Amino acid sequence: MAFWLGDPPFQLSVLRAVVLLVVIVEVLEAAVVALVDRIDPERHGFSRIAKDLGSLSVLLASILDGMVSLAVSPGRFAK
Repeated sequence: MAFWLGDPPFQLSVLRAVVLLVVIVEVLEAAVVALVDRIDPERHGFSRIAKDLGSLSVLLASILDGMVSLAVSPGRFAK
C-alpha cells in the first residue's frame, strides 16, 4: 500500500518508515515472548503481562500505520 499511495517522495518515505516501524515492533515483541518463555516456561502473571504489553505495542504500531496511511492520502479514499 505504501508504494501505491505515496506519490510525492516525502509521502512515500513516511509510509515506508511507518511500515518498517510495525515490522521492528513485531520483531521486538517476538524477542520478548521468546525471552519470557526461555526464562520460565510455566504460566506466571508477570510473564502474561510482558507478553500482553508486547502485543499491545504491535497493535498500537499498526493503528499508527493506519492513521498515517489515511492522513497521507485523504483524497484517494474519498472517490
